[in-house]
Amino acid sequence: MKRTIIVAHSGCEGTVPGSLEYILTALKWKADFIEVDLRLYDGEVYLAHDPIDVNRLDTYLTFRHVLELVVPEKIGLNCDLKEKEVFEPVLRLLREYGMEERTVFTGEYWVETDRKAKYKYYLNTTCSGIKSDAEIINESDADRMIYFYNNSKDQAFDAFNLDYRNITNEAEKKLFDAGVRFCFWTVDNLKEIERMLKDGVYAITTNLLSEAISARLRIQDE
Repeated sequence: MKRTIIVAHSGCEGTVPGSLEYILTALKWKADFIEVDLRLYDGEVYLAHDPIDVNRLDTYLTFRHVLELVVPEKIGLNCDLKEKEVFEPVLRLLREYGMEERTVFTGEYWVETDRKAKYKYYLNTTCSGIKSDAEIINESDADRMIYFYNNSKDQAFDAFNLDYRNITNEAEKKLFDAGVRFCFWTVDNLKEIERMLKDGVYAITTNLLSEAISARLRIQDE
């Protein structure tokens, strides 16, 4: 069984989302990837899930600061784009710091084909046109996803990025059987994490980082 990728969700282990403490905690627990929610303001990329409050600009962590911390470590970044405009500035910074090959994009990713890409991306169903993220994925949707996955010409497309609560068991099984990779977010139920690890889900994003790492060691590394 291929080892499931564990992605540290912003604010994992009870830390403040987007904070320095969060980044250091994810590094401490040796997540495979650290999720960073990214927005652009006045040419600078900041960690921010919600729109930036310009009156509190000095409270936000810059993406450049995160890169300086992450570059020396054996860890990847999940850059969750909260707006389309932030993609190009983020990519420039990743290339400047030599981090492109250790990066996965999620969120507002709309590039159809980037032949120069060394990064990967997990595609939201909203960006693929298959489904709204708030709608349940059923078997017929799974068929469309399988067709999309098998016929994509973009080498950077690595997996679908799915809310695990919004997919039927039948659709999930169909994707598994077809060999379609998908990442489940945000899984904060240990029993669900253990089930996904046993099933061999490609990637899991979670706030329960230490428990997920321990569960993977117990279930997949024995």
